[in-house]
Amino acid sequence: MPPLHDIDISAVTSKSYPILAQLRTALWPQDSYEAHLKDLIDLCDNHGMTAWLAYDSNGTAIGFLELSTRPYVNGCLYRPVAFIEGIYCAPNWQQSGLGTALVKVAEDWAKAEGIREIASDTYAENWAARHAHQKWGFQETETVTYFRKNLSK
Repeated sequence: MPPLHDIDISAVTSKSYPILAQLRTALWPQDSYEAHLKDLIDLCDNHGMTAWLAYDSNGTAIGFLELSTRPYVNGCLYRPVAFIEGIYCAPNWQQSGLGTALVKVAEDWAKAEGIREIASDTYAENWAARHAHQKWGFQETETVTYFRKNLSK
């Protein structure tokens, strides 16, 4: 892989939604490209989500980070909270420092907005993601089990 200093991290615009939708499909393959594209339009245009794409020196998209601002996040001390909704590094860029660079961009954005904490989540059994978050300086706050009950019956 090329040196990390050869990457470009740029804010996502409506013109780059198709590129982001492709990478989202790699991270979350249970949803189609079309569904991801529709979600991006809604989340970015109507709900204030911001995102960044990382490109290698050839202009190939190699990663992304999506960030929202939430009024509250379990385990956080301050409000509002910047929340990493998704982060992805292409397989050959994992453990290269790309994730750290993407998180740093999100942290800088949050600080500029006057936000004092950034948070994220992952599945309890996703040990690789948990390790990555610890490497990025996150502290684990709590583990939660969600329940549901169908009320339409």
